[in-house]
Amino acid sequence: MQDAIQNALKYPNVDLLEEAQTAVRASLDDGTVGISLELVQQTVNFLKNTPDKVWLYDLMQGSGIYIKPKPIRPKNHELEAYHEKLRAEQMEREYDRMVSSVVPDQDSHMFRVHPDELKEIKGHVVTIFNILFSMVAVFVAVYTASKTMTHDIGLISVFSLRLVVLL
Repeated sequence: MQDAIQNALKYPNVDLLEEAQTAVRASLDDGTVGISLELVQQTVNFLKNTPDKVWLYDLMQGSGIYIKPKPIRPKNHELEAYHEKLRAEQMEREYDRMVSSVVPDQDSHMFRVHPDELKEIKGHVVTIFNILFSMVAVFVAVYTASKTMTHDIGLISVFSLRLVVLL
């Protein structure tokens, strides 16, 4: 198609209808799609010099923009195998998490305790340690604050222990 348009620009005295038909036939026979920017620039320069004042947008009316399709990349078999391995590991982890409450762990076999009861016991132990830690923290805080009021160690200790017991 580009050759037909370039010939039409080189020889302007040729019959326009015949050249248009030749260009259409060339575009159908040619495997390439589209025209080059250089050819469009030559066409614009030629149309500027013609007395008929045929505008480029009249010629381009009804045409479209050709977007070259993206090339299909070949599949990497190593990458696919790695992805499949990751999917299998993820499915295994999900399955283990799903059946973890149904299938008892070694801890439950050792103590003969159901896993739900073991979780509850762990919660109680943590709560007891939190309470003990809070009591020690209150004792230290009151002991430090009492030192500013009096220098009697016995009175400070009794006052601190009394507040801890009230907690």
